[in-house]
Parts: sequence; C-alpha cells; structure tokens
Amino acid sequence: QRIIEYWRTVVLDTSNGRTRYIEFDEEDDWRYISTGGVVAPIAGDPGSGRMLSRDLEGRLSVFRVDFDRGSARPAAGANRETVDIILNERGGIGARADLNDRTNAWEIFDYGADNQPRRILNGQSEASSMPGLIGFLPDGRLVMSTGRAEGDRSIIVALNTETGERETLAEHERHDVGGAVGDPWAHYVIGAAWTEDLPQRLYF
Repeated sequence: QRIIEYWRTVVLDTSNGRTRYIEFDEEDDWRYISTGGVVAPIAGDPGSGRMLSRDLEGRLSVFRVDFDRGSARPAAGANRETVDIILNERGGIGARADLNDRTNAWEIFDYGADNQPRRILNGQSEASSMPGLIGFLPDGRLVMSTGRAEGDRSIIVALNTETGERETLAEHERHDVGGAVGDPWAHYVIGAAWTEDLPQRLYF
C-alpha cells in the first residue's frame, strides 16, 4: 500500500466566499505536487495566475491557473535538473537554477525579452552553498542570496545580468540575511528580512 500526502491549492471567490480546488487538465492530477502558492495578478493576462509545480515527467514547471474555471495547465517548463524558478511580470520564466545531484554542478540562467535561457552563472558546490534565487528589482536586476566566501554569513546581492556587475543590498555582521520582502502586486523585491532576537526588515 502506498500513501501519498500532498497539498491542494484553492481559488477563493471573494464576492461570495466560495472556494474551488484547482484541477489539472491531466487525468492523474495527484502526481502534480504544488511547490508554492498562486502568483497573481499577471501582466497582460487578467483572470489568471501562475503556480510552480512538477509536471508528469517530474520537471519543475510553470502552470497557468484559470480563476474562472479553477483549472491549471502547463505554460512553461525547464528540465529535470531545475530546482528553482523565478517568474517575470508576464508570468513566464525570468530566471532558473539547475543543479546536478551527482556532480554538484550548478547553473543559473536568465531569460531575456526573447524568453530564451542564457547562462549567467555556474559553479560546483553543495546545494546549500549555491546562490539562491529571490526575485527581481524594479530595474530588472536579479536578486540572490549568497555567502561572501565559505563559512561567511549569507548576504543579499543584486546582479545586473547584462554586465555581471553586483551590488550588495543587505548584510549583517552576525546573522544570515536570506529572506526577502516582496511587493504582492508587482512581484518585485523591495526589501530584505532576517531574524535576530526578533524579525528584522530592511527596505531598499
């Protein structure tokens, strides 16, 4: 006997309080395991949102969620080594991170206006040491969490994907800074978060 526990995402109609489970277009939708909540609104696509989940081949993918029907279908995918995806304002893939579990080799790709992946960073390290994708600033720079060197505290940096120039946005001499504060409507990163005795925030 095989028991599988998973979470289901629900669409709430605020006009009448009714809820609806998101149903995938495939028959065996139990294999889709949602890895996060629904992101909305999406520029140029009213009445829909985006959700990250695994497809039937096990690849991390972007699903388009139709709020009227309560259905979700694949909109964009990556490959089996993709471990993280950051959405752009149009609901497509803005950046992605790949990790080879056998070799610990990692790559980070940026998707430009043509929606084509372009490798901007790569290295070889443990998964916990590779840069973590956080989101984008309003000026288009990619926000990541990373350590200055092995053993150092995690900091938050902004990377210009065209020039490679980096700027440190947030760091702390005693604590890891790896959380982010996001704008829930525009989906941009607007600040950093970390925990001392109490939660702390720094707005950019």
